[in-house]
Amino acid sequence: MPQTDRSRRRRSRVAKDATARTRAWIGSLKVRALVWIAAILLATIATIVFAGVPAWPAVGVAVAAACVSVGKITTKLLKPTCLECGCDLSDQPVGLQGIACPTCGSVNSPGLVQLARMGDPQDSGDARSGQRDS
Repeated sequence: MPQTDRSRRRRSRVAKDATARTRAWIGSLKVRALVWIAAILLATIATIVFAGVPAWPAVGVAVAAACVSVGKITTKLLKPTCLECGCDLSDQPVGLQGIACPTCGSVNSPGLVQLARMGDPQDSGDARSGQRDS
């Protein structure tokens, strides 16, 4: 009985550690985006105040710059990415349980978007799915 309690505690500790690392990686993405937005905001205010640039064009450029910078930061999340360490998993094979990260060894299940991008595994290179030969 004590072995079971120890193993349960160990498993829960490992799960908590994995959750904390995932939160840390995604949290670092959020902090990086927030820092970029704050820097763009401060640069815009400084440009308006010190250079005397009209406010509306400066605000428009700032909004565009913020959209581009946040978009570049979040592009890591569009492709299969390890939620533990941030490693790119697009080259890794999909197993029964998911995609295993070669760097940290965690198993990540691909999302619906990633599964749709991978295509139909039954498709061959020459065959066209959904079309009849007539």
